[in-house]
Amino acid sequence: MGTSAAENEKLIGEELKYSWDKNRTKSVLVARRMMYDHPKKVLQDYKRDYLKEVFLKHYNLFNSVNRNFWKIILGISNEEIERKTERSFREACKIWNY
Repeated sequence: MGTSAAENEKLIGEELKYSWDKNRTKSVLVARRMMYDHPKKVLQDYKRDYLKEVFLKHYNLFNSVNRNFWKIILGISNEEIERKTERSFREACKIWNY
């Protein structure tokens, strides 16, 4: 997935609360909000399509309870997750052609 328009937007105050390290990537901060903030607030602040994109991009950050919750709320199928995790694994294991 490429960088979305929301990825380049200015960070909002709610997101900055989840910036406890030097990582200020919007999608990482939104993923942290999905894990630690009230779901109603998160759903009010972001479109479901963007949350789905963030969830699939940062799937490895979520624990099993959060994964199952957001999978149901966002209507994500097991097949979508399998495709994304398989593709991510393959991209991480690429051999560089020097």
